[in-house]
Amino acid sequence: MRAGVARWWWIGLLVALTVRVGWLATLEIPDALDGPMETLLRRDEAVRHGTTPTGSPPQTEMHTAIEAVSLVDTDSLTWRYVVRPAVQPWQRLTEARLVRWYWLVGGWQGLLQALACAALTAAAWQAFGSRVLSLVAAVLAAGQPNSLLHLLVVGDFSLVHCLVSSLLVVTLCSARSGGVFTPLLVGILSGALFLIRPGTFLVVSLVLVWYFWQMRRVPRGWLAGLIAFLAVVNLVGTWFAWHWWRTGEPMPIAATFWQYHYEGLPHAARPQLARELPWQEMAVQVRNAWAESFAACLKHRLTVWVEALLGQPGTQLPAPPWFEPFLQSGGLTAWRILFALGLIVGWRWSFPWYREHRPITFLALGLPVAYALGPVEGVREGLAWAEPAFVLYVALAIVGALPGVAQRLFADGGAANLSATNIGQTNDVNDSH
Repeated sequence: MRAGVARWWWIGLLVALTVRVGWLATLEIPDALDGPMETLLRRDEAVRHGTTPTGSPPQTEMHTAIEAVSLVDTDSLTWRYVVRPAVQPWQRLTEARLVRWYWLVGGWQGLLQALACAALTAAAWQAFGSRVLSLVAAVLAAGQPNSLLHLLVVGDFSLVHCLVSSLLVVTLCSARSGGVFTPLLVGILSGALFLIRPGTFLVVSLVLVWYFWQMRRVPRGWLAGLIAFLAVVNLVGTWFAWHWWRTGEPMPIAATFWQYHYEGLPHAARPQLARELPWQEMAVQVRNAWAESFAACLKHRLTVWVEALLGQPGTQLPAPPWFEPFLQSGGLTAWRILFALGLIVGWRWSFPWYREHRPITFLALGLPVAYALGPVEGVREGLAWAEPAFVLYVALAIVGALPGVAQRLFADGGAANLSATNIGQTNDVNDSH
């Protein structure tokens, strides 16, 4: 990475970590959350050692409590491969009350969110070359209420944000310079994002096609493109072959794809299934429902989209006492409205950079579109995955409204867009921002 991009990456990381440490330091966990989480950690520690946890409620009761507070998705990759392995070696400290469990769980979640913020800040610098805009993007990403409220809700939210933001910055950097290491990262991150969330296939494909097209402008771009392509093919192809060998199904995505769209149908148009159907029959059911009840399906889609855009209430999630008045006064709803307005304005003002920064547009539009035909939870996930790109647009809207800064930003943005084909161009020309 260039020195400027690396510098802003560290700035974004420090800002995000500072905010999350302050959030955890002032957090007060109610008993309704404290007990179930301690029980879950003890059970996982006992399972790891092949013993039975003592002094814990029945497993069904514990799972009911966990699901009631929506604290941990035990099937998520983040819990299985990131948070749980990191917390288990320190379990004795939580049992001795030397360290509260939420410092361990929230610490690893916060680290993922901080890495996402760091990559997003570096992407803002790489994309727009503005100090003010990069700083605004760092503050917005670090202080997003949705991310802070989900700091202890262990799912794939933070992991996907980290991958999406990292893919964005390495793609923008490598598209200008080529090389060997950054194209390898482009391929690895693209493949990892696809494997974790197969619904990102559309976005990953668009970003890679744009990247391969940009490689014609850099020295030895064919080599960089080949490295990225081989990295993706190795990750995805190996997974496809492994899945085929284990299950006998050559299309591992098809079952999930059609099940997701089946769950997105209205109940009246969704036939009752007496057994689990193969994905081929499920696909026929979905197509028939849309063909026979198009008006009902479309009306249901509009209802689902409105419900997803309104968002989930955040008052049930753990938050510091000083943040409670903001939630109770409807501040979260007001924030969502302002954020949406800034997103629209920022997207419109991003047109001078549209040629060189299409990955941002692909992420902002492709992720919600890919999840648009599922249930309301899936539609919300699609919007949540695209949040890094949304933050860049909102930051652009805020900076564009600042007198003086906006004139230089948009004037230089248009000039940089016209001269972006020059080999070896750097963003340091805008360092005065």
